[in-house]
Amino acid sequence: GVMAANQAGLTALLTYLVAYAVTTLGAFGVVAALTRQLGGDDLEDLDGLVHRAPGMTLLLLVFVLSLAGIPPLAGFIAKFNLFAVAVHADAQGLGLLWLVIVGLAASAVSLYYYVAILKHALVNAPRRADPVEVSWLWTAPLVVLALLVVVIGAWPQPLLELFGELVKGA
Repeated sequence: GVMAANQAGLTALLTYLVAYAVTTLGAFGVVAALTRQLGGDDLEDLDGLVHRAPGMTLLLLVFVLSLAGIPPLAGFIAKFNLFAVAVHADAQGLGLLWLVIVGLAASAVSLYYYVAILKHALVNAPRRADPVEVSWLWTAPLVVLALLVVVIGAWPQPLLELFGELVKGA
C-alpha cells in the first residue's frame, strides 16, 4: 500500500490494518480466554479443543482462517486489496509484481502454521476430557469481533469507501 504511493494504496493499507487488528485481537482473545482453563498457551494445550469448547473452537477457526487470508473473511479482502493495488500501481512495467509474489509466498508459508493451530484444536485427541467453560464477559466481545471479521470479508465496501474518503480528504 505504501509502495503504491497513491490513494488506493493508502485505502488498502488502512483496510488491511483494521482487518488484521480485529482478527488478531480476536485470535489472541480466544487464547487469553482459554489459557487458565487449558493450563497454558502452548499449541498442545489446544489439543481436542473442539470437544471441550466447541464455541471457542468456532471463534478460533474464524480468526485463524481470516489470518490465513481465506475468503470470505476480512483477512482475504485485506490481502486481496493490497495485492490488487500493487499490481495496478505500475501496470505497464509490472514494477511491484515482485512484491505481490513475495506476499503470496509469505502467505503460503504462514498457511502451514495456521493449519497447525487448527490441527491441534480440531484433529488431535484431547489430553483432558473436562469441558472448558468461558465466561460470557469473554465470549460476547469475541463473538462481536468474529462477526466483524465475517462482515468485513463479506461486505467490505462500506469500510473501503470510508477509508477512501478519509484518504481523499487528507
